[in-house]
Amino acid sequence: MQDIINYFAYGFSGILNRDWASIVLFYWPFIFLELPRYLFTDIVVLLNVLFNKDDAGSLFVAQLVRTKTYISIIIPCYNEEQGILNTIYSLKKQSYPYIQIIVVDDGSTDNTPNICKLLADKKEILFLRNRIRGGKSSAANLGLRYAKGKYIITADADTVFDAHAVKKILAPFAKPDIIAVSGNIKVRNMGENLLTRMQAIEYLINISVGRIAGAKLNILLIVSGAFGAFRRSILEQVGGWDVGPGEDADLTMKSKLAGGKIAFAPDAVCFTCVPDTIAGFIKQQRRWNRSVIRYHFRKYISVFNPLHANFDISILLGSLDILAYQIIAGYSFIIYLGWLFIYHRPVMWWVLVLGYIIFIINNALQLFICWLLSAAKVQDIRLFLYIPLYPFFNGYFLRLIRIFAYTEELLFRTSYSDPQVPKEVLDQTVHW
Repeated sequence: MQDIINYFAYGFSGILNRDWASIVLFYWPFIFLELPRYLFTDIVVLLNVLFNKDDAGSLFVAQLVRTKTYISIIIPCYNEEQGILNTIYSLKKQSYPYIQIIVVDDGSTDNTPNICKLLADKKEILFLRNRIRGGKSSAANLGLRYAKGKYIITADADTVFDAHAVKKILAPFAKPDIIAVSGNIKVRNMGENLLTRMQAIEYLINISVGRIAGAKLNILLIVSGAFGAFRRSILEQVGGWDVGPGEDADLTMKSKLAGGKIAFAPDAVCFTCVPDTIAGFIKQQRRWNRSVIRYHFRKYISVFNPLHANFDISILLGSLDILAYQIIAGYSFIIYLGWLFIYHRPVMWWVLVLGYIIFIINNALQLFICWLLSAAKVQDIRLFLYIPLYPFFNGYFLRLIRIFAYTEELLFRTSYSDPQVPKEVLDQTVHW
C-alpha cells in the first residue's frame, strides 16, 4: 500500500511542483470552461435551498382548486401497451382534483388502443386516435384541440408521477410572467444496471440541480415533453407543436420568443424509464443532441442577432450557455486530449488522473446538493457509491456521443431521417 501511495505521490508531484502558468495550461478546459459554470450553478442552487421561502405558489394552487379550474394532461403515445396503464393510474391518483386526461394514440400497432378504449368507455380518460401515424407533434396538437384546461400538461406514456406532481408544477404560474414550467424528472429504473445508475446521477445533477439555476438566471430553454406545463394561451399563440424530433425544445423556444419566462418546479417529480442497454442509450442521446444543433443553431439562429425584432437577451444568454458549455467545451476537450498527447505525452497520464480526481470531488458536491433537495434521500444516497465512475461516464463516454451527434447533424442533417417521425411527414417539413 505504501508503495502505491508513493507511486501516485511521485506522479502528482511532477504536476503540482510546476509553476502556476503550467498548471493552468494543463487544466485550462476545467479552469476556464467547466469550473466557473459548475461553481456558479452550485452557488445559485444553494442560495435557492437556503432562501426560497415563497408561499405564493401554494396559495395560487389553492385558488385554482376553489375555482374548480381544470387542467388538461395530454399523453401522446405510440406502442406503449407496457407502460400506459401505470402512467394513467398515477395521474388518476393526483391530489389536484380537476384533471382531464387525454390519451392520443398515434397509429399504434400493439394493444395500446384497446387498453385505452376500455378506460375511455369507463369515462376515466378521453381517448383520441390517429389511425395513420403522424408523429408526436401531430398527436399532441390533436389533444390540444380537445383540451378544456386553462393549463396544459404534457406527459410521456412511460412516465409515472408523484401524487402531488400536478399541484407542484402549477405553483410557479402564480407569477403572471411565467408561461411554462418544467417538471423534475428522475430515473425510475435506476436499479437495473450500472448504466441506469449513471443516468440517475446525470438526471439528478443536470435536471434536479442544473435547471434550478437555469430558471433562476432566466436562461432555461427546455420544458421536457416527459413532464411540462404551459399556459393554454401561449400554446394557442404559437400554434402548438411543430414536427419533431425534439418537439419539446422547439416548443420551448417558440414560447420563450413569444414573451415570458420558463420556470422549473423541483418538487414536481415524475419518474421515467431510461435506456438500460448501451445501444439504446446511444440512440437516445444521438436523437436528443442532434436537436440541439437543429433548433438552437439553425431554426432559431436569429436569437444571436440583436437587431432581430424578437431579440431577447435571456434567450441569447441561454443559447450562448449551450454553445459554450455543450458544443465548444465538447470539441475543445478533443483538441485538449490531442494537445496533451502530442506535446506532453510523458506527463499526460498524471494530468488526466489528477483531473479525474478533481471531477470526482466536483460531482460529489453536486450530488450532495441534489441529495439535500431530494425527497427520496434513502434511495438517492446509494448513488454516492458510483460517483468515482461518473466522470468517465459523463466526461468521456457521454461527451463523445454528443460530439458525434453534433457532427453528424452539422454535416448530414440526420435529424431529418429520424424514425421517431414518419418519413412522409418529415419530407413535407421545412429543413432548417
